[in-house]
Amino acid sequence: MPAKSKKSEDMIDAFENIFTLSKGILPHKLYTDRGLEFEAKNMHAYFHSKDIDKRVVYSPDVHASMAERANRTIKERLYRVNRVTGLKPNSVTFNNAKQLYDRLYKGPKNEIPQKVSSILKTGQTVRITKEKGKFEKGYLPNYTDELFRIYIVNDSRNPITYKIKDLEGNIIEGVFYREELVPTEEDTTHRIAEILKTRTTRDGIKQHFVRWVGYKDSHNSWIKDSDIVRR
Repeated sequence: MPAKSKKSEDMIDAFENIFTLSKGILPHKLYTDRGLEFEAKNMHAYFHSKDIDKRVVYSPDVHASMAERANRTIKERLYRVNRVTGLKPNSVTFNNAKQLYDRLYKGPKNEIPQKVSSILKTGQTVRITKEKGKFEKGYLPNYTDELFRIYIVNDSRNPITYKIKDLEGNIIEGVFYREELVPTEEDTTHRIAEILKTRTTRDGIKQHFVRWVGYKDSHNSWIKDSDIVRR
């Protein structure tokens, strides 16, 4: 439902239109990102007046996960059409639609869709989906370099949500949906973003103080020169 602006008055009008279309059926809970258009005092008062429990998902990179996932699905399907037919979606006409349909859906199917496990386990190592820059394609997967571990699985609600910690045991604020997490093997090899300084110990061991790709500066650390894998 479009809104004239992100001002509270216009956002309330937009929600009123949505609730009118739903014929008075209101949600018990409403998940949003931390946008000011949702966090304003007027909006909190409005949701409270409707007896709606408004909650925030504090994903550090992804906003409105379920909407983002829906957008990505659409982009993936558009990309599949372009790749297979060689045409832009708006180039499909009544004259070639039947031929393209047969090619897409009646030909041999070489790809078997793989189902993603809906439940991750406590203690499982995962990465977080990362928000893409304006020049990156939305249908290509992109995940953080930093690894995390799941420590709480809340399967009492739908959709299932997860709470995670970093590998040092620090709790990451907020909850995450399954679509925001990808299971991965814990790898001891990490990419170096920059060597900040170098020293030689009394024992003659050369060391570098490095910043890691995808990690905060608090993770900067000293490593031996001999531990660096040069490619």
